[in-house]
This record gives sequence, C-alpha cells and structure tokens, in this order.
Amino acid sequence: MRAYYYFNLVRYFGPVVLMTEPLENSAEAFKTVRSDEQVVYNQIIKDLTEAAASLPARSEYAAADVGRASKGAALGLLGKVYLTIKDYPKAELTLKEVLTLGYALVGDYAAVFDPARKNNIESLFEVQYQGGNNLGEWSSFIYAFAPRGSEGAITGFPTSRPQGWNIPTRSIINEFETGDLRKAVALKEGYTNAKGEFIGIPFVNKYNHPHTIDGRTDDNWPVLRYADILLMLAEAINEQGGPGNAYQYINQVRTRAGLKSLNALGQEDFRIAIRHERRVELAFENDRWFDLKRALTITQLTALMNAHGQSEKANPTVDRSGVSFSPNDYKFDGYEAFFPIPDRQLFLNSNLTQNPGY
Repeated sequence: MRAYYYFNLVRYFGPVVLMTEPLENSAEAFKTVRSDEQVVYNQIIKDLTEAAASLPARSEYAAADVGRASKGAALGLLGKVYLTIKDYPKAELTLKEVLTLGYALVGDYAAVFDPARKNNIESLFEVQYQGGNNLGEWSSFIYAFAPRGSEGAITGFPTSRPQGWNIPTRSIINEFETGDLRKAVALKEGYTNAKGEFIGIPFVNKYNHPHTIDGRTDDNWPVLRYADILLMLAEAINEQGGPGNAYQYINQVRTRAGLKSLNALGQEDFRIAIRHERRVELAFENDRWFDLKRALTITQLTALMNAHGQSEKANPTVDRSGVSFSPNDYKFDGYEAFFPIPDRQLFLNSNLTQNPGY
C-alpha cells in the first residue's frame, strides 16, 4: 500500500517527502524535505519487489480475504512502475509473470464492473466498497457522475441531486470505433427525464448499477485489471523495437470489444493504437492522465491539451446556456504536468519547496 500511494504521489507531484520509518516526535515532521523522484521510485520498486515475493497468489486467499492485495497486484503495479520509468525490459519480464497467475478477461465487458461480480478473474486489485447498508463503507460514484438536474432519472432515487462531474466530451465519445461494445458500458450520451424528454448531456455510466439505498452504491473502484496488464505488456514489447509478438496481447482486448484484430503496424502506429486502446478500454478508471504523461513529451502534452481545449471551446459538448468561456478556460501550461504543493504544507514546513511555475 505504501508503494501504491507513493506511486500516485510521485506521478502527481514529482519529488515528495519520503517516509519509511515512524517519526520519534512531532518536531521531526517540520524538518522533512522532498526526495528526488528517482529516490522515491527506488523505494516503490523495493516495496513492490518484497511484496510480490511475500504475498500469496489470489487463488490462495480464503473467501473472507478476497479483495486483499495479492502477488498479482504487486507484480502488476510493479510492471506499471517500470513502464512509467521506461525500463521496458523489466516491465515486460514483470508483466509476463502476471500471465502465469491464472488471470483472464471476463467474457462480457459490462460484467467487469458489475457489483455482483466483484473481484472477478480479471481483477488484480480494486478498492472495496459495500452498499446496501448504513455501515459507512458504500461508494457513490454515479451520484458524482450523473448530470445535474437528472435527479432520479439515472440514480433511480427522485430525491437525489447528482453533481455532474467528469462529463464525457465529444473527444472521448468519438474515440470509440463503430461497433465497439465498450462504449455503451462506459458512457451514455444523455438520459430521459421524468417527462419523457431526452436530455443530451453525456455522463459516465461505468459505475451505474441498481442499489437499494439512496446515495449508497455497491460499486468497487478498479485499480488494476488483466486488460491493463495485456495492454501494458504490448506497449513494453513495442518500445523495444516494434510490435513483434505484442499483437497477441492487444488483440485479446479488441476481440472482447467486438473489434477486428490489428496487424502489420510500424512502431509509431502501434504506439498510437495502444494509446487509443487504453483510452477506450480503461475509460474513466483514472489512467488517461498518467498514460499521456508517460507517452508524450511536455511539448507534445501541452499541444494536445490546448488543442483539445480549443476544440471544446469552439464546439462545446454541452449547451452552456449563454455562459461564455473565460480566457483561462482550457488553458494548459507545461508546468501543470505536476500539481502544486498545497499552500498549507508549505506554511507548515519551510523546508518544502513549490513546484516550478506556481
């Protein structure tokens, strides 16, 4: 878990304070400094290597322990770490170890996210939630994603007040190929209200399942799954000189989606194909930002983000009811590839430094 949290931190913030031992007293907390990214990654790799050697395989857990981190979770995350730091040979070797642990793609893409199929054979690691009670362990993703004003049209509870976060734009809607079975699972392009009117506001649908108590859903959050492993393995192979035998991994994912197999691509075209496949397969699972940062230079990332912004401002996905864009809307600068260190942390500890640009 330490490796998982630090992996998120270093990708969002760059250098961070690295803690591996308890502090002797509170005064020590105000003397901490940020560690270089490579130092943080070295600790992540060490933690995950030790975890992979010590944890049981998923199949060795008793029913009551299903959902705990396993050898597959540690190796899968370690493979993603190696891919992120561009150590492609180690990424390939590590991810191939996962292939030997009994994971497989679930036949029906929608079933991957079905609360009734939690921790299925495709799941390496997912955040565990429990709905249907008031014990405080529920999730509420659809209430965050369903459009404002939809009330119970999507959630099923007329008194609900969804927040309308993460509205899918035309860019992701159009990214799905014709006939891709994943599109209807991942998103909807609108909903029908109580008056029978279709409201064309897209929303994330992947975590939309029936539940019995308003605001208390039973959906787990996917962190690592086998489709991700297959696509990372294909990427690691391609980065070492071209697709080679990587087609067998990406095409497993495409076949389940009802799409034709890929073949005869050059290295750069295969890179583009991988980025496309990851975008639609892992849509709304919190991977896209990290995938872009891994695949693109800062210059390329800045250009892509601003081009998307210009496209959205010129032709908004959702009617803005006359509200105009401000000059800074959708404006991305390269330094924003890392988040700012929160002001409160800088105030509490004068040894901390702010990321450049902020």
